[in-house]
Amino acid sequence: MSSRPIARSLEHIAALAAGCIAAVLLAACSAKDAAAPAEAGIESVAGTLRYTDLATLSDAAVVEVELADVSVADGPADIVSSQRIRNPGPFPVHFKLDYAPDRIDPTHRYTVQARIREGERLAFATDTAYPVITGGHPKTIDIAVVAIGAGETAEVVAATTAPAERPVEGSLVSGSVTSKYSASFRNGSLVSIQEERDAGDAGKSGAEYQFKEGRLLRYIELGTRTGAAGKQQVEFDFAFDDTGEMLAARKTVDDTAMKPDITDIYAARNRADLLRNHALALKASRDHAH
Repeated sequence: MSSRPIARSLEHIAALAAGCIAAVLLAACSAKDAAAPAEAGIESVAGTLRYTDLATLSDAAVVEVELADVSVADGPADIVSSQRIRNPGPFPVHFKLDYAPDRIDPTHRYTVQARIREGERLAFATDTAYPVITGGHPKTIDIAVVAIGAGETAEVVAATTAPAERPVEGSLVSGSVTSKYSASFRNGSLVSIQEERDAGDAGKSGAEYQFKEGRLLRYIELGTRTGAAGKQQVEFDFAFDDTGEMLAARKTVDDTAMKPDITDIYAARNRADLLRNHALALKASRDHAH
């Protein structure tokens, strides 16, 4: 019997086997590719920030939007996702916050908050909570921001129906800390306080307080502190809703993000109360004199 037919048969079988193996591998790869989007599973909350068509933002403006877990009462919020937009152009500003579904607990509460800086100054911010995702709340929202008194641009002042009053300038000594501040009022109500604080060898800082109907909505501090670790650059950014509930809390030491201590939050609240009461007393004295 000739060996040529057998050789051809073996070659044919080998070719078929190779084809089958290739087909199996291709099917496996296709199945894996098809499953990839489901594994990635990135979801998002999207929307717009609005103020007024007459307000403009400079080229130095930076928009910061955050998705926060605010389930812990009177404690720091957990930031799930954030977006920073430089030179956003005119209002409305569009944003999109991507997050992994496994970061969401259906029993927790989530909100979106935003702020807009003009250089180092806070110019706009949300003054209310915008719930999203859980509890039947949407993933697409329209957010209103309010102008911060001392951070308003000329366009914003022109577009605001209630004119800003003459600021109240004051100074305060509390323990080893001396400070000078400027308090902004609108319609007789305190809007914001800008403070320059000097604690001597313990450090210096600038702080900004935003108020609504006497309640602290936002506290921002930038400066230096000297302690056991030496001189450090620090930044605090705390946000509260209308009821005083914590919305978000950020702390940065030498450009390293850290979880704020509850003492940091209490210190900010107490300092805000001290300055607010001092500014209101000075304003009442000034108004009475006139």
